[in-house]
Amino acid sequence: MPDSRTIERYDVGVVGAGLAGLTAARELSDTALEVVVLGAGSETALEWSGFMEGAVSSGERVAATILADRERRER
Repeated sequence: MPDSRTIERYDVGVVGAGLAGLTAARELSDTALEVVVLGAGSETALEWSGFMEGAVSSGERVAATILADRERRER
């Protein structure tokens, strides 16, 4: 994590770490663009549940793959 006084520059900022935000970031990460995902809290698409729980459950594999890809690229 960068020092709070450091200014980081990115080409694209994706707002939201839900399924749509992570999917967008994953697609953009295959380009030459520098991408950052900004989330308001600590939850991601993997932790979300609610009235669409069945739909989200079916998308958990996608979210897990996206997060694993991002972590691997950040190493």
